[in-house]
This record gives sequence, C-alpha cells and structure tokens, in this order.
Amino acid sequence: MNIYLEIFGYIGTALVLISMLMTSVVKLRIFNAVGSLVSMIYAYMCNTWPVVFLNGSLLVINVVQLILLKRTKVSFSYTPVNPEDMSLAYFLSCFREDIRLYFPEFDGTVLPDRQVHMVFCGAEPVGVLIGRPEGDSLAVELDYSTPKYRDCSVAAFLFATLKDRGVRTLSATGTTAAHAAYLEKMGFRDQNGTKVKTL
Repeated sequence: MNIYLEIFGYIGTALVLISMLMTSVVKLRIFNAVGSLVSMIYAYMCNTWPVVFLNGSLLVINVVQLILLKRTKVSFSYTPVNPEDMSLAYFLSCFREDIRLYFPEFDGTVLPDRQVHMVFCGAEPVGVLIGRPEGDSLAVELDYSTPKYRDCSVAAFLFATLKDRGVRTLSATGTTAAHAAYLEKMGFRDQNGTKVKTL
C-alpha cells in the first residue's frame, strides 16, 4: 500500500479520535465530520465499501447536526449575585478542578467587595465572572464558562450585558496559556503586562 495513502488514513482516524476529546459540541461535530470525510476517501481508495458507507453516514449526520445547532438559538440570561450566595459557592465547588486548570490562583474565596455576575441557559448556570470594581472598570479575577458552553458565546453575552450596566473596561491577567489565548481571542490587548478590553 502507498505509504502516503496509509498516512492519510491515519489522519482521518486521528481526527475522529480527537473529536471525542472535545468538550464543545460544535467542535466535536466539526472534527468528527472532517475525520469522517478523510476516512471515507481513504476507504474508497482502498475499495472498502462498508467503511465508505459508515463514514459517509457519519459525515451526513454531523453536517445535519451542525446545521440544526446553528439554527437553534441558545438563550442566555443574566443576574448579579451576592458574593456570599450559597448557590455561587455550590457552583464554584462543582467545577473546582476545572476552574483550577485555567485559574490556578483562584481558591474559591469570593471577597465581600467583589462583583459577581452569573449567566444562565434556562435554569442551568453556565458561567460566572468575578471582579474587583474600580470606577467604571472591572478587574477580573475569574471568568469561567462550563465545558458545555466553552465556545465564547457566554463571554460575548456577558460582556455586552456589562456594557449596558455601565462597565466600560475589563482588565485581566492570563495566568495560564489557555486563558491568555482566550483573552486574546476576546479582544483583550496588552497594556503594561495586563490584558485590557474596552466594552
């Protein structure tokens, strides 16, 4: 067998496997669709028709699901929360380990003078932003979305809501590579070592 064709087949398999690691449903569908397409082409070139049918079916399923996801409007709602609210403490404890991956310095303690903003999808809490108010600015200490909604849509909704409530700028420090990449993606710009975003 041609070595390049075999490598091509392994790439398709790798993409399908990688898709299973995605926490975002959209990313899972995209990676799985591309992996299925590559695997289908590989199987066709090898005359393995059952595998062609399997991957072709997976490709169609993924494309249809992506279209349905795009048409489905996710509706978020917002509420400010008291730093001592027990529901906030419960939310933070439920996602403690995941939060530590992105905010290793956050120990779950929310000081009384902090602002807490939570985002819900239906009745499900899906994100929280905790910050220290400085006039019309907010120094962000925690900006967390649950894995299911980690596609920046929660942050985009919350930033627009904060702007409507009079917050003009957000400042944050990317303590991990993943969080720093998120800040850059969301439009934060470096100012003397601190990432700043004007809303």
